[in-house]
Amino acid sequence: MSTCVLSKRWKCVSNSIPTLDFRGCEAGNRTVKEKRLKTQQFMDFLDTVLCLHEKPNIQKFYLSWDEFFNPSRVNKWISIVIKRKVEELFLSVPSETYYFIFPLSLFTCDSLAVLELDLDGLRLNVPTTISFPRLKLLRLRRMKFVNGISIEKLVSKCPILEELSLRDCRGLESEVLCIANLALKNLYISHWHFRESTLKICSPNLSTISYGYLAPADFVIDNFSSLVEADIDITFFKNDGSEKFILIELLKKLASVKLLKIFDWKISCLVLSP
Repeated sequence: MSTCVLSKRWKCVSNSIPTLDFRGCEAGNRTVKEKRLKTQQFMDFLDTVLCLHEKPNIQKFYLSWDEFFNPSRVNKWISIVIKRKVEELFLSVPSETYYFIFPLSLFTCDSLAVLELDLDGLRLNVPTTISFPRLKLLRLRRMKFVNGISIEKLVSKCPILEELSLRDCRGLESEVLCIANLALKNLYISHWHFRESTLKICSPNLSTISYGYLAPADFVIDNFSSLVEADIDITFFKNDGSEKFILIELLKKLASVKLLKIFDWKISCLVLSP
């Protein structure tokens, strides 16, 4: 952008770039006054970039922000890129954010193919109306869900979803987490705080599954006849017979898998392959 001072033709180039990456633009280690000023300058800059951007479609948009950003302006930027038919959207919310509501248009974006949300403990409120007709990859990290129904609804409204990743999420204490999607091929779950929750998977076309962290209260899984690879890393919290029974029942469901990886700190790493 600064090269526009030297040559006017650079202005046309900068206004037509299909990928806009604004990660790492937080104020950093400064005084509170300096942080507020730096953030204000950046928000004004981002307003200008999106206003002057000439491409009708934005391919990729990355944004991370800190607690000094104005939530309403963040929402405005998200709404703008959605109107520009953004295909890949990556949003990272700071840990100091306790309340933030995404625009409703995000959950009905018909151009999104990739959606990645890193909410750092923020509770995600899923609206009543959801539609992601083109979404193929959904990655959710460090977020709180209001209930199990919300994520079940979110996943079920992605008819061609191929990959789902749930990492370090919270919010389900004693509920059923149901992942039901006929198109889903790759499922990755790690550091999910289930406690007394039940994990139910109704995705018969899975080819890859990876699960790592504490064992849930129970696994309810359909037949995995199409499964190619499974990576299981379960930590036993109670270390009693019930948790080991859950693992045994899970392994029975994985009988047709071609590559099975099981990790436990007591037995190191065991790889079974026919």
